[in-house]
Amino acid sequence: MKSQKRVLIINGHSAYENNSTSITIKSIISSFDSNTLLELYYYPINNYSDENCVIKSIQLNSKTKWLYSLIRKVYTGKLKNEINNKIVNSEITNKVSNLHKVKNLLLAINDYLPIYMKYNKKEIELVDQFKPEIIYTLGSAIFPLEVSLFFSNKYNIPIVLHHMDNWRETKYNDSYLLRPCRNKLIKVLNSVESVMNCGMTISEEMADYYSKISKKKYVALMNTVPNLNISSQNKFENNQINIVYAGGLHLDRWKVLLDFENVIKKINREDKVIILHIFTKETDKEKYEKVFNKENTKFHDFMPHNKVFKIYEMADILIHVESFDAELIKFTKYSLSTKIPEYMSAGKPIICYAPKDIAVSKYVNKCNCGLSVSNTDELYNGIKVLLEDDILRKEMSKNGIRISAEKHSEEYKDKIIKEVLDY
Repeated sequence: MKSQKRVLIINGHSAYENNSTSITIKSIISSFDSNTLLELYYYPINNYSDENCVIKSIQLNSKTKWLYSLIRKVYTGKLKNEINNKIVNSEITNKVSNLHKVKNLLLAINDYLPIYMKYNKKEIELVDQFKPEIIYTLGSAIFPLEVSLFFSNKYNIPIVLHHMDNWRETKYNDSYLLRPCRNKLIKVLNSVESVMNCGMTISEEMADYYSKISKKKYVALMNTVPNLNISSQNKFENNQINIVYAGGLHLDRWKVLLDFENVIKKINREDKVIILHIFTKETDKEKYEKVFNKENTKFHDFMPHNKVFKIYEMADILIHVESFDAELIKFTKYSLSTKIPEYMSAGKPIICYAPKDIAVSKYVNKCNCGLSVSNTDELYNGIKVLLEDDILRKEMSKNGIRISAEKHSEEYKDKIIKEVLDY
């Protein structure tokens, strides 16, 4: 990208972590000159991404957040495994354990407590040498926002805040015990937006809403994908239909996929053989595979992001799901999963099984690249329609490819980023 400003990236987790956040960051900076990028992060990297990443990266001193540093010393080994197993078992049985509540409370207190940048003299010197001109952060918690403000004030430079989900309305908003954390989050968020010229969001609906409530300009930058050039068969060549889900099972998505499994069981009893293939990370596979029926659902290890097209090649239909839980809807209602642009680029019809009023359902309908359904009857009928209508599948596949090239391309991304950095 020409005439690019020097960007200081500040987040809790590194772009080198193997998760959806790092995929988003690497997608955004893919055309940047690496000499104009510097990353600051805090939390240790648990699972390194095997994709190439050329960002110079600095981890903040562990003493920056003293409580988290203390927790890590205690919360290890056998104790950590025992607590995590109890929390997982409570999730599967639909009970929120006291251990889960205590863990969340400790993390909230850690986020609330002040940052201690005095332990980062060497790190700050490196930032001084870099001479940043603008700060980019995903926010999502008090800590990265406060660190961003620290450097914004130090260098008198603006911040670009990029929202991936609706944390600004849901974070620390479900308990009176967390009210101090909630109040501080909003105060810090307002301070960040006061030094922000223009921000970004993951969907157009989110951009419109946040621009309205914040009185600041927000523009949508959705996930960028390459043209996967997958050969799409619009006629099923054998009796087995492969429906593929790729992604995490958090936010109760595993529960919605269980509903999906029950629907395909019903169809399978009639005249088809439908297999649901779930590609997910190892930890999710260990947690949830046992609650699914092995005859109808096959679990697979998730492939690295740069090889994800191999997952889509085997699919006849791709599925995305979101929870119908009222509290989770508040969190996901403006979000657009990073998987949707990938699905569209793959040229396969999509079934979006999610609440009808959230952004991802509306987007799939608007693009006419799949069917958005919001109850089991609609899901059953939607699957039957896609199985029987070759022409509809072909039309949806073409629409997905066309719109991914228009709204999710490198060229479109660079145009938006330049607009934001120069605003």
